[in-house]
Amino acid sequence: MLYRPGRWIHLAFIVLALLALQRGALAEALVFKATAAGGETLDEGSGGGNPFASSLLELLSQPGLLLKELPLELQRRTIQKSRGFQSPEAPTSLMDWVILPRPANERRRAYVIVWSDYSRAGPTIPSLPGAKRDAVLIASAFSAAGFDTELVLDRDGAGLREKLIEIASETRGDDAAVIYTTGHGVEIDGHGYVLPGDYPGAQGAAAVSSRAISLDALAGALKAKRINLLFYGGCRNDPWKPKVP
Repeated sequence: MLYRPGRWIHLAFIVLALLALQRGALAEALVFKATAAGGETLDEGSGGGNPFASSLLELLSQPGLLLKELPLELQRRTIQKSRGFQSPEAPTSLMDWVILPRPANERRRAYVIVWSDYSRAGPTIPSLPGAKRDAVLIASAFSAAGFDTELVLDRDGAGLREKLIEIASETRGDDAAVIYTTGHGVEIDGHGYVLPGDYPGAQGAAAVSSRAISLDALAGALKAKRINLLFYGGCRNDPWKPKVP
C-alpha cells in the first residue's frame, strides 16, 4: 500500500472540523449580575428579597418576552426598585429567543440555587431571609414559563459542587438552560464567588479559593445547545479588603 500524505492530511482536517462542530453545539453562558462591579445588593424589595429578583419575577410573567429585551428592562426595573442602589450588569446584542410563552417542542430547564441560612458560617456572615423567599418565587416563575425547574436551597459547598456535575449532564441535549443564584457574594481580582452556607466566615478571604463557589463554575455547568443563562443576585464587593485611610 502506497503512503499518501495528502489523504491523511485531509482526514485530519475532517476530524478537526467534527471536533469544532461538537464544541460549537454548546452555547456560551450569558451572565446577568444584579449590581455593578464593587457594588452590593439588597435583601429586600417589592415582591421578594432582592430588587433584581423582583424585577426578574415581573418580566417572567410577561407573554411575548424576548431575550433581547431582557437586559434593558431588568436594568431599568432594578434601578427603580432599589432607588439607584443596584445597577445591574447584563450582556447585549442578544437574539430574538422567546422566553414566554415556551415555543413548542423546546426543551428548557432551570435551576434556582440559593443560600439563605448562614447559621453555620459564624457570626460575621448573617442569614438572608429574603433570599429564601425569592428562591421559592423565582422557581415558581420559571416553572410557569415552561422550564423543568429544580430548587436547590442551602446546599453545602461539597454538595453543590456535586450538583454542578449533575447539571452539566442533565442540560446536555436541552435547548435552553438557566441558573438563578444568590447568597452572600464577593468579587476578588475581577472574579465573582457565592459563599455557601457552610463557608468558614472566620477565615475571611483565605478560604475563597477552596470553599466558595465561583460564578465561572456555575456558568460552565450549563451545557444547553442554544441558550444558557446565569442570573446572579449577590454582591460584587470584597468585604475583606483592607480599608484605605
